[in-house]
Amino acid sequence: LAKDEEATIELINAYIQDTAKLKVKKSFADNTLTDAEKAAIEFKVEGPEGFETRTKTYAEFENGIWDLGEVLPGEYTVSESNAEKDGYALSTTYKINDEEADEPKTALAKDEEATIELINAYIQDKGSLTVTKNVSGAPKTAKDKEFKFTVQVKGGSDYVQKDGTLAAKAYEFSVKGGETAKIENIPVGDYVVTENTKDAAIKGYALKATGGGNVTITKNGTVASKLTNTYTEEKEEKKSSKGTKTGDDGGIWWFIIAAFSLQAMLMWAGMEAKRKARARK
Repeated sequence: LAKDEEATIELINAYIQDTAKLKVKKSFADNTLTDAEKAAIEFKVEGPEGFETRTKTYAEFENGIWDLGEVLPGEYTVSESNAEKDGYALSTTYKINDEEADEPKTALAKDEEATIELINAYIQDKGSLTVTKNVSGAPKTAKDKEFKFTVQVKGGSDYVQKDGTLAAKAYEFSVKGGETAKIENIPVGDYVVTENTKDAAIKGYALKATGGGNVTITKNGTVASKLTNTYTEEKEEKKSSKGTKTGDDGGIWWFIIAAFSLQAMLMWAGMEAKRKARARK
C-alpha cells in the first residue's frame, strides 16, 4: 500500500462436496421368472449420514442397471424384496465391481466408483415318489411278471424320467408284485401314476386294477402310491344239453317210427293174404 491508501483483503471460501459414484446391477442365473415377476422386484439403497434412502423396482432399471450417479462417500448397502417364487428356493450371490463378495455392501472413498451386483438363482423344490405293486389271485406262472408304469404331470404333457427330471417322452418303469420302485428329485407339483393294464393282462384271468392315480410331490417329502391288481380265473361255461342231445329222446322217436312201420307192414301182409285166398276160390 502507498501512503494514505487503504485496502481490504477478502477471502472467499467455496466448498465442493466430496463425491463418489454408485450403480446397482441386477442379474438372473436362469429364466425361471417371467418378465412380470422380475419387474415387481423392489430394491432399496441405504447409505451414510446425509444420504436419503432410495428405492426402485426392477421395472425402472435400464438394461438391468440402476445408476444412482454421484453420492456421498461412505458405506452403502443394497437389499431386495419380492424376489421369491413359489416352489423354488432362492439363492442370491453378490459381486462388487465384478469381484465376488459376501454381501451387497461397499465403502466408497472420494471419487471412487462401484457397482453392486445381485445375482438370483432359483432352485426348484423337489421330492420323491414310491410306487408299490401288490398282486392277488395271479397264477404261479406269473410270479416273476413285471408291471409297467408311467408318471405324468397332471394336466400336462411331460413325464417324469428315471432321474426325476421332466421330458415330453414317456418313461416307463417296471415293478414286480410285492416290490417298490422309487424316483427321487421330482419337481414339486401334481402328477398322475398310470399302470399299463394292457401289458398287465394275464390270459384266462379277469383283471381288476385299483390304486395309483393322482399324487402330489412336496418339498423334501416322499409320497407313496400303491397299486393292486386282483386276478380272477375265467372258467368256461358248460353248454346245456337241452334241445341238443339226441340219445334218449332220439331213441324214443326212432322206436315210434319203427313201430308204425311194422304195423303198416303187418296190415299190408294181412291184406295180401286175404287177396290170395279169395283168388284160389
